Amino acid sequence: DAHWQPSDINIYDVIKGYTEDRITNYSNSSGTYQNYTHYSLTFPNSAIRLLISGNYIIKVYADSDPEQVVLTRRFMVVDRRVNINAVVDKPSTTSERDMKQAIDFSIINRGYPIIDAYQELTVVIIQNGRWDNSISNLKPLFVKDNEFDYSYDDGNLFNGANEFRWFDTRTLKSNTERTLRLEKDNDTFQVYLTKDPDLSSMKYSTVSDINGHFYIHTQDFTNPDVECDYSWVHFNFPYDSPIDTGNFYIFGALTDWTVRREAMLTYDFNAQAYKGSLYVKQGYYNYWIVFEGDKSSVADETLIEGNHWDTENDYTILVYHHPISSRYDQLIGMKKINSIKLY
Repeated sequence: DAHWQPSDINIYDVIKGYTEDRITNYSNSSGTYQNYTHYSLTFPNSAIRLLISGNYIIKVYADSDPEQVVLTRRFMVVDRRVNINAVVDKPSTTSERDMKQAIDFSIINRGYPIIDAYQELTVVIIQNGRWDNSISNLKPLFVKDNEFDYSYDDGNLFNGANEFRWFDTRTLKSNTERTLRLEKDNDTFQVYLTKDPDLSSMKYSTVSDINGHFYIHTQDFTNPDVECDYSWVHFNFPYDSPIDTGNFYIFGALTDWTVRREAMLTYDFNAQAYKGSLYVKQGYYNYWIVFEGDKSSVADETLIEGNHWDTENDYTILVYHHPISSRYDQLIGMKKINSIKLY
């Protein structure tokens, strides 16, 4: 459904063809220190077709055993039946105008049957592809003719946060701009990054980033699928003393927008710094240093990164419809907007 819980619907009403299939398109790495197999899947395909709109999860598992999960991925199928007008604006409240971004939007419906928008519609707003801080409890403020208005004062606010940090491992033959030193130890590359400063008290500065995402690439070879190598990337974040109410994490698309144990930073008392390492394929990566408190389930991207309304962020607005007689949430509208391109 709109909240990623299983729908009460028969799988054969959703999929035409097989409900599972083998991934047969793969290639072995070539000329790399780390041997690996690169798998590729085009989906949907001739064996599996999707029949309805909504939220889906694809699961990849090993050795024909559904319990040996390799990865899962969320994706959505949209059947556009409504239009969405949206802008990113400063909040109306003075205390938050310099830190947050307001997503004001309206849904324009021309002839699609929605009987009760308050009960039948679920709207979800996500920022930069992450789900932990998504907003999904909004109801229309006003309904007039064919327009449902969602221009809230405070229910539609996101932290502006800051532009993303980055590192570049597209070449492992020499240092890049943020590489302090590059080593090869027992046929494994070690990339030590320059120190990450605390940005929370610094003024906003425009930085060209890719809004938390990454892309796999190499500058030294031609086929990134099988010729990119892997390396341990080491992070160093100076901090006067450890915090005992939670943990710091490397965070972004490289961690699936979740706080992961392998991405947690641990405190080095001798260096007075938090340190950690991630094993990643060659490419260009964005990341934040986030804090998650012991009693929280949402990563705080502002404690170390800072919080500025003029940061560039991508937003996606999703409109789900669940008619009274239906057994699932249809995805009938989607709108992508960028905070900077609207100013």
